[in-house]
Parts: sequence; structure tokens; C-alpha cells
Amino acid sequence: MKKSLFILAAVAPLCLAGCNMNVGLGSYSFHYVHAQMYGGEPVHMKIASWKDDDGGIELRTEKHGTILLGDGTYALYDQEDCPLCGEVEYR
Repeated sequence: MKKSLFILAAVAPLCLAGCNMNVGLGSYSFHYVHAQMYGGEPVHMKIASWKDDDGGIELRTEKHGTILLGDGTYALYDQEDCPLCGEVEYR
């Protein structure tokens, strides 16, 4: 009994320390994406939902279904105009 209680007491702080939660100010509500692969033209899409993943993001777009993008190939934003390109046509 004492051994299992000791193991539980040792594991509980490790579980709490492994939390991948970003604490602080900011908005995680994005509705548009600027995606550009190396050497290619940028593509702008409307986002239905998105999920952060290790090394990138998983997007569900309104027209193209689910897309996986790696870090460094996209910019998420929440206004109508792209902050990198200005006014664009969304696909």
C-alpha cells in the first residue's frame, strides 16, 4: 500500500509538469491561412477549424477538406486581408 501511494505521489507532479498549455494573453481564433511552400505561390484559404500538432498544424478548410502544414509554411490570421499580401482571393 505504501509503495503504490509513493509511486502515485511521484508520478502526479510529472503528469502536471508535462502539460502543453500556453498560458497568457492572446487569441487562438483564426479564420484564414496564408500557406506557401518553398519556391511556390502563396495560397489563401478560409479555415473551418484547426488543431495544433507537433511540427505543424492540421486544418479543416471550407472547400478543400483536411490539410496538414508543417512549421514555416503557413501564417494564420483572423482578419479579411492577409497581413503578408494584402487583399487576396480565397480558395
